[in-house]
Amino acid sequence: MMKNKIKLNGGHLILMVAVFVLLYLCLKDVFVKNNIEKNGKEIVVKFTSKIRLPKTTNFYFTYFVNGKRYNSANSGINYNISDSNEEIKNINNLKINAFYFAKSISKYPNIIIVNPVKQVTDTMAILKKDFQERKLKRVI
Repeated sequence: MMKNKIKLNGGHLILMVAVFVLLYLCLKDVFVKNNIEKNGKEIVVKFTSKIRLPKTTNFYFTYFVNGKRYNSANSGINYNISDSNEEIKNINNLKINAFYFAKSISKYPNIIIVNPVKQVTDTMAILKKDFQERKLKRVI
C-alpha cells in the first residue's frame, strides 16, 4: 500500500497563516461588536457625512467618549444584501447634521453601534450625553 505524504512548501504556510489571521480578525470584530451591544454605554452621536464609493458607502459620525472627540466610520451601519426593506429605508433616512443614539465602550472608543431609528431632537438629552454646549456649537 502506498502512502501519500502531503508536502507543505512556503506558499502553503503563508496561505495558512493568512487564513488564520483573517479568521482571528473576523472573530475579534464579532466579539467586540457583541460586547458593545450587550455592555455599551448609550451616547449621542452626530451624523456628519455619507461618502459613496463604488462598492461601499461610509457613514461618518462625530461623538465624545470620556471627553475626547472622535470621528468614525466604524458605526455598524452599512448596506448588506440581507437587509430588509425597512432596514434600508432607515439607513437611507439618516439626516446629515442630525443626532442619534449609539452604544460605545471606552475600551474601544473608535467603534460604535448607531441606532438609525433613534434620532435625538431634544437639546437637553444631547447636552446630558457628553456633548457640552461649547463642543456642541463647534460640532454643529
